[in-house]
Amino acid sequence: MKSLTDADAEAQKCLNDHSWSNGIIGFIPGSTVILTPKQAFMINQIAKIYEVEYYSTEVILGMIGTAVGGMALSESLSLIPVIGWIGKAAAAASVTKVAGEIIISYMREKSPLS
Repeated sequence: MKSLTDADAEAQKCLNDHSWSNGIIGFIPGSTVILTPKQAFMINQIAKIYEVEYYSTEVILGMIGTAVGGMALSESLSLIPVIGWIGKAAAAASVTKVAGEIIISYMREKSPLS
């Protein structure tokens, strides 16, 4: 049986994988349209890791909205070749990491695991 500690480790790996890949994808101008559904997919993965079947869609939509808002603002960096693209990639990874940590905390609290 999976413990909460096991779920924590698995969720951190999931988050790190998404943060890393979002940073790479974030380098591409216009990538916000790709990152938005990817953020939703990450949230579902973390919920499954913690075996959370039901969670507040309002909370989750707020998290996605915040992440997408941050990415949309950073999209303007795409107008600056190379340096802007690097900045946008860093923003994509950072926003994913911060939002993911909040999601992990939320799912951990809702988890039936002990």
